[in-house]
Amino acid sequence: MVLVVDDRPTNRDLVCTVLGYHGHNSQEADGAEQALSMLRLTPPDLVITDILMPGMDGYELVREIRSDPATESIPVLFYTANYLEAEARPLADAFGVTRIVAKTGDTTELLAAVDDALQSARKVPLHLVADPEETLADTAFTREHMQIVKAKLLERTHELEDRRRVERVIDAAMAIGADLSLSTTLDRLVSAAKSLAHASTAVAVMIDADGVQTQVVPPDADALGPGLTVNLETDGHVLGTIRVADRDDGAQFDDDDREMLVALAGAAGQAIRNAQLYDDSTRREAWLAASADVTSTLLAADPSEALSLVAASARRLARADVAWIEVAHDGGADAFVSIDACDGRLAQLMIDQTMPAGNAPLYEAIDSGRQPIVLADAATDPQADNSVPIRTLEVGPLLAVPLLASDRCLGALLIGRSHSRERFSRVEVQMATAFAGQAALSLEFAQALADRERLTVSEDRERIARDLHDIVIQRLFATGLRLDSLRARLSAADSELVGMAAEDLDETIREIRTTIFSLRNDADQSGLRADLLKLVARARETLGFHPRMHLEGPLDYAADERIQVNLIAAISEALSNASRHAGATRVEILVRAANGEILAKISDDGVGVVGPPSESGLANLRRRAIELGGSMQMGPGLDGRGLTLTWIVPTGAGADS
Repeated sequence: MVLVVDDRPTNRDLVCTVLGYHGHNSQEADGAEQALSMLRLTPPDLVITDILMPGMDGYELVREIRSDPATESIPVLFYTANYLEAEARPLADAFGVTRIVAKTGDTTELLAAVDDALQSARKVPLHLVADPEETLADTAFTREHMQIVKAKLLERTHELEDRRRVERVIDAAMAIGADLSLSTTLDRLVSAAKSLAHASTAVAVMIDADGVQTQVVPPDADALGPGLTVNLETDGHVLGTIRVADRDDGAQFDDDDREMLVALAGAAGQAIRNAQLYDDSTRREAWLAASADVTSTLLAADPSEALSLVAASARRLARADVAWIEVAHDGGADAFVSIDACDGRLAQLMIDQTMPAGNAPLYEAIDSGRQPIVLADAATDPQADNSVPIRTLEVGPLLAVPLLASDRCLGALLIGRSHSRERFSRVEVQMATAFAGQAALSLEFAQALADRERLTVSEDRERIARDLHDIVIQRLFATGLRLDSLRARLSAADSELVGMAAEDLDETIREIRTTIFSLRNDADQSGLRADLLKLVARARETLGFHPRMHLEGPLDYAADERIQVNLIAAISEALSNASRHAGATRVEILVRAANGEILAKISDDGVGVVGPPSESGLANLRRRAIELGGSMQMGPGLDGRGLTLTWIVPTGAGADS
């Protein structure tokens, strides 16, 4: 029979189980006092005891065993922590302990010691315990005994410290994973790292699957000094790093700090991955919902507002600072790219900006490759063009995706963030690409519906225009001729009245011809005349009245596409100024193509320019004319009131710009 004495049940269970497997019977005692009671009733063949236990320790137990003639010859094994073996040896020899076995987790040595002790059981020489009182009083014994007790106390202290550290790591890990927001998770990770490592600063750096840095928390973290860095991993994939620096006490980070940080990183890795997956799913859901909303809205929106809706939705969903749409205009050597929609900072400055196609390599890459392009810093990347948004807004991370529909590239959607923001993730690229494709299909479908509607009324418009030209104008012209023939027979006063009536007929004929052009151009909705008429129709909503427009000359053929784009933009800006600042009640517009130039004259009866002209309102008009080799002048408006803006460019200016 073997008596196993230990204050820890797990230790006793291990020893008794191993002994049982090897054919030994055993009993358990949870301390020295219980062991003494048991061995006095039924002396065992062997005692295996721990050294340091609450109350009576192993040394005192052996003293009691050796002091009793009934138990003095029972062999005793010390089974104790391996770091106590050196200190325990002198005392063990003094009390005739057969052997000291270290608790290493390997029970092979213990079993060998048990077999050896049972086979060579002997009575301990009496001189070892002849005078227990003298031995107990021995200063050396007391000192050695106290050293071992101290070692045990230190062990327990370390265990408590380790337990507290584990608890702190567990608490930190639970706090990190308590929220599925990625930004909140990373903020809590940084805070926990500083607390556990007693650091003044900490920073988390996230990377994507390609090893490219995507996010830094906090975003304004400066370069840290010497410190401690560990990887954030889950399932063998590195998500980023957590780095601490500047320990509070000024000391260097030690192994304990590293262990704490490694434990925290291991626990935080899965929480970060879960937050990333949740963030990705949330973003996908938002993009898909927006795609559906944009599709339904585009089908009901004015085609002129469709691109602005796409840019605004893309900027909001990508949490970006600016988004704009570039569209190419083919003009051979004069081909150029224009910004047809913009949303975000300084959006009004971006609208209708143009640049030669050769100065737009990013758009060219999108148009030819038909694949999204991601730039970490558009301000320095050679792929980026010198467009106004990139120059003016100082765009950093940039995402450019094609607007593809039926194998045609309708344009490019560009989404930009400021330099301090993170670059676009793989999920954002995928969703923005899908969104742009869906938007392009919706734009194409909306255009097809509009074309279908125009076809349904084109025949009626053409018939009305033909009747006006062939019947109404001819009758008015004939009436005018008859009035002219009557003038010779009338008095001077009556002749003047008839002349005025003839002039009114001529003006009416001109207006009817303008209406005929309007009907015919509305039928095909193409050309400069059609665009000008649509512009005037929209201006009625802001002005409160319908501006009068006169169109003269072959406008659809005299101006190339770049001149047409800038002409429309200039007139639109002049009408906007008249509605917002002039307080006008009449506006007349003349657009004429003649003598190798395009002239646009916009006159109103408003308040005119009070004081020095404000370049903030007229600078764009003048700049557009100058860039096309032309000019802009200002003069009195209608009936001597208001303002007249005259905008003139040569029809060949587009070739030189």
